[in-house]
This record gives sequence, structure tokens and C-alpha cells, in this order.
Amino acid sequence: MIRLIRKFLAYFLFKIKVVLNNLKYRRASKVSRILITFTILFYAGGILSFVFGIFASDEWINKTIPTTFILTGVVIPILLISFAFLIQIIALILDFYDRVTIYTEQSKFLSALENTSIKTNIHRLFLSHLVEQWQNDVDYLTKGLISIHHNYWNACSNFFDYANQIVECTSSVPLEWWDKDDENNCDSELLEYKELQKSKFISRRIRVCRTFILSERPDSNLFFKIVKEHLLEKIYLYYIKLYDLDLDKESRNNLQTDFLLMDNKLLMVGKFQEEKRNVYYYDFHIMTEILDTFNIHKEDLTKIFKDPTEIAVKQLNVNDLHGNLLIRQHRKPIYEYDDFMSGDYSAIINGILTKTKRGKY
Repeated sequence: MIRLIRKFLAYFLFKIKVVLNNLKYRRASKVSRILITFTILFYAGGILSFVFGIFASDEWINKTIPTTFILTGVVIPILLISFAFLIQIIALILDFYDRVTIYTEQSKFLSALENTSIKTNIHRLFLSHLVEQWQNDVDYLTKGLISIHHNYWNACSNFFDYANQIVECTSSVPLEWWDKDDENNCDSELLEYKELQKSKFISRRIRVCRTFILSERPDSNLFFKIVKEHLLEKIYLYYIKLYDLDLDKESRNNLQTDFLLMDNKLLMVGKFQEEKRNVYYYDFHIMTEILDTFNIHKEDLTKIFKDPTEIAVKQLNVNDLHGNLLIRQHRKPIYEYDDFMSGDYSAIINGILTKTKRGKY
């Protein structure tokens, strides 16, 4: 009897080991781990019920075989073990689909890498940044286009070393995000992004132009505070009163697109939540590749340029490329903003422009 008990215990431990090895318990999803746990409990219940059902029953002691023995010693253990096998199969299937999902995401990412050239430093930086992001969270980088879904302003700053002449960017996010004194609304990554523009662009005498896209009339004091900080950092500022322009919905949406363009090299286009002006990811476009794959980039280019086909037909220099921007048709220098035209606002702005030796740009 002791030998038989040992065999059952050995078989029980062996089954536990097999289940854990097959399902890779630590790497399984939460649902899979729960099912694995129940599998082990059912195995344990079935085997223990079988053993004690036989050796602790009156039937065994009296050497008889009544109905209760069949139920407790055979039927119930078999049912429990059957349920255990069923749950084990379910757990294996769920684990399989978890792995299929991961491998599908990885294959999409690798496919995107295969379609990316590595001829230039920009391409290499794209690849290195993608690999880094992949290690952190592969779910964010499976769209085919090169996209950044989180830490997007910090991601943009990774490419700042590749600008040499001029940088154009817009800001259609809420003005409160720029207010470093507003702890509840300010965006720390956005402020870091501005500081990196100052250190990587302006310190190298690269002209930075930011256009504020105003969908509604802003608070004058808040707007002036943000404008003053930007001007002191030698950023060229413009504005577009979207609420005053008589435009169709598509044109308004195009103008309200947040983007950053560095020379004729790299375009970063922000995507927004529906009916909200909150960036939630950026798509990146290498300008030199648009000649070969124009259709892939057409939607974003149409939002940014007056004539995107002209960009696809010929290699434009920096001035021509920036001259093709939609915002240049509608924007005005910040010192022409009506609330800043007189009084203290005007004097302070003109003083900053004179101090930074820019004058009326």
C-alpha cells in the first residue's frame, strides 16, 4: 500500500512539473495562470480523492465492493481528472493565442524595418529609436508607418541634431500645456521639448518658427505670458486666428494639424483625438523618400503643404519647401496680434524683439 501511495504522489508531482513546463507559468497571461492553478487543484483533488477513496473506505477494509466505493474511488476521481484535462487544454489554447498576438505584432514591426533603408544617418537613428521603443512596448510600433504613441515630444527631440538651417513648427495644443506655473494642466514633456529646441536649435543659430493655431480667442494674459517666454528664448512666433477665418471644415482641420518640419529632411505630423486638440501620436516622414513612396505620405503632406505634388515632382530647397507651407498663407507675426498692439503688451514685445536683435520679422 505504501508503495502504491508513493507511486501516486510521484505521478502527481510529475504532472505538476509537466503542466508548469508546458504552459510556462510565469510568462503566461493572468487568465492562463488562473486556469493553470485550477488545473493543478483538480489534479490534486482527483488523485487524493482516488487514493483516500480506496484506502479509507469501509469497503476496502471489509473487502467488499459496494456502490459508494465505485463513486468515491472511481467515478469522482475520473470526473475531476477529466475536468483538469479540459481546463489544461483551454489554458494551452489561450496561451497559444497570446503568443500568436505577440508574434504578429513583432512580424509587422520587422516588416516595417525591412522597408526602411539604412543609407543615411537619419535612417539609422530611426532604426535605433524603433528598436529602443520596441524593447519598452512593442504594441506602440506596429502600424507600418513610423509612429510614436507615447513620449512623442521627447521622441521628436531625438532627431533635433539633423536640422541645419530652419525649423518650422505649429502648436495647436491647449495653451495651458505651455504654462509651467499651472501644475494641473502643464505638460512637462512639452516644456522639455521646448527647452531642447532652445539648446539644440537656437544655440546652433538655427531659426525656430512656431505658429500658434488659435481655435478660439485665448485669455490675453495667459497668451502673453507664453509668448513672452518664447520670445525671450529667441523663438520666432506667429499666430493664426482660426476662429476668424472663413474656411470649410477640411481646410480648418488641415491648418489645425500640429507638425514640425526640419529643413527638407524630416516632417513630424501630430495626430489628434476626435474633436479634441490633444496630440496622441506622431507620424514621421523622411522627405527624401517621398519621391519614391508619395502615396503613403500623401494624406499628411496634403495637410501641411499648399501643393504637395510639387514636392513629389522635384527636389525643393529649404526656402521653397517652407514657402509651400499652408500656414504661411494665413499666419501673422505675433506682434500684430490685436491684444498686443497697444499699451504694456506692445512695449514689452517690441523691447524683447529689439533686445534679441530681431526687429520686425
